[in-house]
Amino acid sequence: MKRQLSLLAAASTLAITGVATPAQATPPELPPHSLRLEHVTFADACHPNDTSIALSDDGTGMMITTDSFTVEAGRIKPTDGPASWQPGQTKHCRMTGVLKHPSGWRLTARGWGFHGFASLAEGARGSATSQVTFGKSTLGPLRWAKSGAFMDTFDARTSDDLTAVSECGDGTPFTVTERIRVSAGSDSTETSYLALDTSDGRNNTLSLSWERC
Repeated sequence: MKRQLSLLAAASTLAITGVATPAQATPPELPPHSLRLEHVTFADACHPNDTSIALSDDGTGMMITTDSFTVEAGRIKPTDGPASWQPGQTKHCRMTGVLKHPSGWRLTARGWGFHGFASLAEGARGSATSQVTFGKSTLGPLRWAKSGAFMDTFDARTSDDLTAVSECGDGTPFTVTERIRVSAGSDSTETSYLALDTSDGRNNTLSLSWERC
């Protein structure tokens, strides 16, 4: 009789433990391992020697690296020769390519942004604009603008609630466009400039998530 009671008690304990233990959530789908970038091109003010696009090892991020993407206005002093006056300058950068992946997958992109530095004289104005397109879906345009006097870093980033979702297939075309602009202030002795850089990795990395379709 004692043995039967012990068995019943053990069974009751197992039953209660089973009810109390929360169900294990199904782990999210991992990104496919055979991701690669194809047909990458650079146009306008960005070139292969100073701009690059790379995927993270786990396929959950795409990082844009830029160098020498700078605009100047005001008093411009070259390394040799006399100084000259430049009322403003605008540069565009356009990157295109295809993110190849196995068929039967769809990607969602979110969290795009940029980081830079601006030195703006009194009355000068600088701005930066960026946009990312995956297939037929777009993130942006994302804008930042400031009037001088100003000298500091700056950044802008889309909300993670905003997403670009690709169509189901084995490859997703993408386009990244960036524009920077600066106009001079009223002081003919001052120089203003604005540059985009990659010192802030988070704001130059596009987050990617994957699901089967």
